[in-house]
Amino acid sequence: MLPAASLALDPSTPSSSSTETPVSEQTLTPSETEDALVLEDGVPHYVSGKHWVWMAEDSDIKSLLNEMQTASSEPADQMLFEPAVSPASAFLPATREDCYLLLNLFLANVDPMVRIIHRPSLTRRFDVFVGCHYSTSPAPAASAGTPFDALAMAVFLAAINSIKEADVVSVFSTSKAQLMHRYQAGTEFHLSQHHFLTTRSFEVLQALVIFITAKCREDEMGEVYSLTGLAIRIAMLQGLHRDPLALRHGVAVDSVAVELRRRLWAQICHLDYRAAESHGLVPSIRDSDFDTRLPLNIDDGDLQPAPGVLLVDCPRFTDMTMYLIRITGIASFRRVVQITRDGTNGTTAQPPTLNHYRQLVVKAEQLARDLDASLSRLLPLCDERISIQAMAVHYSRRLTCKFWVMFWIQIPRQYRDHIMTAETRQRIFSDAVLTIENWCMAASATEAQGFHWQIHSHAGFFPILYVLSELRSPGFQAPDLDALRARGLQAVTSIAHMRQTSSGPWPSITRLVERVSQNTSLAVEHNPLPLPDLAMDDPFAGQLDGFDFFDFAAADLAFH
Repeated sequence: MLPAASLALDPSTPSSSSTETPVSEQTLTPSETEDALVLEDGVPHYVSGKHWVWMAEDSDIKSLLNEMQTASSEPADQMLFEPAVSPASAFLPATREDCYLLLNLFLANVDPMVRIIHRPSLTRRFDVFVGCHYSTSPAPAASAGTPFDALAMAVFLAAINSIKEADVVSVFSTSKAQLMHRYQAGTEFHLSQHHFLTTRSFEVLQALVIFITAKCREDEMGEVYSLTGLAIRIAMLQGLHRDPLALRHGVAVDSVAVELRRRLWAQICHLDYRAAESHGLVPSIRDSDFDTRLPLNIDDGDLQPAPGVLLVDCPRFTDMTMYLIRITGIASFRRVVQITRDGTNGTTAQPPTLNHYRQLVVKAEQLARDLDASLSRLLPLCDERISIQAMAVHYSRRLTCKFWVMFWIQIPRQYRDHIMTAETRQRIFSDAVLTIENWCMAASATEAQGFHWQIHSHAGFFPILYVLSELRSPGFQAPDLDALRARGLQAVTSIAHMRQTSSGPWPSITRLVERVSQNTSLAVEHNPLPLPDLAMDDPFAGQLDGFDFFDFAAADLAFH
């Protein structure tokens, strides 16, 4: 294997051609003495070059992998999930028609946002699943089923999670909570049945990632943070952090498998960032940990399960364009957090100086240019007259607006005024306000109703807290800023009005918004809804003067 830096694989930038390229014309020539994908019945299994590859033949490795899998197939110890008290059939939808309805809901509402499946392959496998479980001659009750059962259950869970309570009751004649409980229990059951902690099954890992994604809400991320850590380790055991084309035998893997591995790794990186961000922590995955490329900008229909031909990006809006915009932005945010935290912790860390933070501004400016360049290759593919493509354009604007907010909140407050000009600070404030306004627009847009589950999973705590902080900052009180400050107060008031809830940190954030409103002469169009009467001590009941909003922002926002 060549060093990651020398491979013709840029993990952050998709290519721009739209033609097929024979494998023989590629420059990838992995060493025969390093990491490999061992093919067994056409299924790739990753083996590290630091482990067995260098001292064993492929046939020996296959035998060893089989022995290990057999050894790990003892009954699960139920360490994570409670043992099921019902047979597997109890978790299934009532009818085969319900199965296909849930599949279609998943494909319409979830798949465009979380692209980790291949539609043609999934639907073929789903037909087999339905035929098996709803035939006149069902499988024996003792059967453990197949790994796809876990994936099917995760699809059902994500589908129900994506629709409103009233729609669930109307279509399925039961409550959303009951169906969420059924399909979560079913997913957990099949994950345990197929030993997801040690599995080499890609479908089981897909099921786990969909399961985590369905649970992912920015105001309730405690469990997601822990489960994402497990997903990272399982993915690395399966070699998803290595691009298949950089590995020995990688060119023998069919194009569908190559792309699915890239897609799943990208989603795990996305979950890693979101879970870490919600707790004020550094993401576990660093750029140096992987060489997996971004997935291709290509429609599923153009992907065929055939090895030997390497597809490249299509010059049009595809099934993948929206997802590529999302994961491109998240990769940029991850780098912002990493450059601002490097060298600031640990027993050998030196206290950062003002010059250190000024150099970080230069690095961040380059990262911002890189983000703009990456998005500029995707945005021209979008036609804003088409709803989903207009959503992609608006989402990209949210990402660029959020970039400098994410940088600002990483900087200790004693250095903030010294490394940014007043003009830059105003621009960041405007970006934060625009981020909140865009969220409010998306959350109320009827054309985006099928994606509201994803939109509402992003609470926008950091932009909200940043705006509140600046509204109280002594350096942001000049009369010529009154219009900008009024717009910021309007934005945070609107989102607090829309997100009235007693879960997570929202009660405290809502109180902060209310107190900032009461302690300013700025006018807004409407006040928030009456605050919930919660039986709890309000840590922000005192004066706001001297309160560091970003000490609060860096805390564990999930309050677990």
